Amino acid sequence: MFRFGSRESMPVYGVLFDIGSGSVGAAIVESHPDRALPTLIYSTRSILRVSTEKQDVRRVREALLGASLTLSQEGQTALRTHNAKAKISRMLVTCGSPWAYTLARSVSYENDEPFKITKSLLHDLAESAEDEILTQVRKDAEKAHDAFEVVERATMDIAINDYVVANPIHKMGTVCSLSHMVGLVPSEIIAALNDVHSKLFPTAELKVHTYLLGLYCVLRDLYPQTRAFSIIDVTGEATEFGIVENNLLVENTCVPYGSNTFIRGVMKETGSPASDIETMIAAEGSSHLTERPELVREAAAYTQEIAKALDTLLLHRTLPRDTAITVRHPYGQLFGDMLRNALSTATKTEPRMLDLEHTLLHEVVPGLVPDTHIALIARFFHKLHGCGELDASTTV
Repeated sequence: MFRFGSRESMPVYGVLFDIGSGSVGAAIVESHPDRALPTLIYSTRSILRVSTEKQDVRRVREALLGASLTLSQEGQTALRTHNAKAKISRMLVTCGSPWAYTLARSVSYENDEPFKITKSLLHDLAESAEDEILTQVRKDAEKAHDAFEVVERATMDIAINDYVVANPIHKMGTVCSLSHMVGLVPSEIIAALNDVHSKLFPTAELKVHTYLLGLYCVLRDLYPQTRAFSIIDVTGEATEFGIVENNLLVENTCVPYGSNTFIRGVMKETGSPASDIETMIAAEGSSHLTERPELVREAAAYTQEIAKALDTLLLHRTLPRDTAITVRHPYGQLFGDMLRNALSTATKTEPRMLDLEHTLLHEVVPGLVPDTHIALIARFFHKLHGCGELDASTTV
């Protein structure tokens, strides 16, 4: 496990980057170990113009450069105004789908006779789980053409005889189970981040994570009594699902259809520029969806794609009713309503939507431009609970 705070009463200052498929957000945050919440000092977002083609890594790199230059100028000015003596010591990056992949596996060791849990056994179980994950990645045809790097390895929970144990070493049992997660990010994005790091923030400690892990960790912190929930993150080019059971991230899947895909569908049918469609969505949300046939048809297409993914998940998982969604402004209401409908249809029950966006924006970023993803990773920076991260970087 790693933490950015300490027992000292000195704040830690960090730069944050949220890399999505349609935009790159950047921020400067103050994390004080004696305070429940971080202080967001400055934030900006470089949004890629929606075109008729899907975004590629090259354009994301350009957005990252633009956001980092703005951060190094306007952001540093805001930091000096906040505290003239403040020094950036951390650089935290989260990367969302479809660029990042967060894969989890559970493995176990059983014996008829009770055995002692050792560090060596847990290490072997974690390696076994990771081997399964990397084998899956290498077999995936869509990912085989790109090089990926392991940016995080997290042992989420350990159970002995089906009971989760916080300190398992030297305890006895006949079954030891371990849930292990691996996060992967394209090498090209890692190279771009290393370039930004070396040129603009060379003295800061760089950490890269998948956005899904950050979302999972923050949800565990915000809703400690909720042990099962569905996680959904909508980016420009994808919608990623995660399932948490018994407080473990046990499943995730990605649908290659996001907010930019939705806009392109309407553009193709109407001939309207993306800016006009985005303005309409920002002004109306989904309140007048039924009055615009082009939006109704595209909403049906999105819902159908989500339904297919949910049907596949439901073959071997039960979707928890509690659901948390993160969507870039101004698409929250539109995609929230579409996803609620898709979940209701698939599960035959009404999902309970966790008010994550209101909580994050109200508590973390008062006075700044609303940015749910930045607010979330600011909390991730401030409190990383329950994630046994190990330093590692492995090319797949």
